[in-house]
Amino acid sequence: FATLVSKMLNIKVYGTQCGAKFFHKDLAISIFKNSFETKWIFDVEIFFRLKKIYGEEIEKIAIEVPLNKWEDISGSKIKLIDFLMVPIDILKVWKAHKK
Repeated sequence: FATLVSKMLNIKVYGTQCGAKFFHKDLAISIFKNSFETKWIFDVEIFFRLKKIYGEEIEKIAIEVPLNKWEDISGSKIKLIDFLMVPIDILKVWKAHKK
């Protein structure tokens, strides 16, 4: 998934699905002022929105820190149909933010 997103949206970020995301208040306002295009990959869209604001500088301001411990939570997995929709969802994000 991470490689697909990285290639399709040209974002060099791989840990979008887990971990915390922290933002400066002013940045958060611009990132979250509009609704997200998809149900499951909103975290990918966050990084895509950041890239629109900062361009290639995103690689300097978005830092990925691996989790020390993974805890699987029952019911937190996407369904097969949602997984099959991921490429379409990625295209929705790209189309909505390509301008």
